[in-house]
Amino acid sequence: MKDEKDRFGEKFVERAEEDHYFAAKDRALIDEMKVEFQKAEPARRKERILSCPKCAGKLDSYTYMEFVLDRCESCGGGSGWTKASWKGL
Repeated sequence: MKDEKDRFGEKFVERAEEDHYFAAKDRALIDEMKVEFQKAEPARRKERILSCPKCAGKLDSYTYMEFVLDRCESCGGGSGWTKASWKGL
């Protein structure tokens, strides 16, 4: 009876070590995928063309006080902002 417990104990330890090994491999693969995604994200953002919800014009990105904002080229806004209110900023 004591031998059976030892044999099962060894199997459980082996299984636990196997689980740790594959978990480490998975973490390494996920880290590699995150790096690849972060490298590809800026190019993907440049390719993406957003359209204005108000007039379906093209949204142009710009930076204001360290924030990246989008503004419509044709109507000047789309979120309640008019061209005059943008010029006032």
